Amino acid sequence: MIAKHPDGQPDAISSDAPAQAQITADCDVVAAIWERYEAIRLWAYPERESRRIIEVAMNLPGMIAVRDSKDPAGPKLLFTRDEWKAFIGGVMNGEFDIRA
Repeated sequence: MIAKHPDGQPDAISSDAPAQAQITADCDVVAAIWERYEAIRLWAYPERESRRIIEVAMNLPGMIAVRDSKDPAGPKLLFTRDEWKAFIGGVMNGEFDIRA
């Protein structure tokens, strides 16, 4: 979660996992998260045009699991953390036509 305070208090983020949550108002961390959020948001389809919504599970030891949330019984993809990092880097660098 990203909290943007209208009353001048520092913005804050909460990063949640099943066993714990971390909250910070560190300006550098919040700025980095906002930057990533905005980059992803700019590439996202508007809700009315969205064809697929994916779920990403990052709480598995050494693996990232991805599935189509509209088809929970469908196939799941497993990535190593390095593979996922390379994929996200490719998306951020425009290596894929994600609007196709």
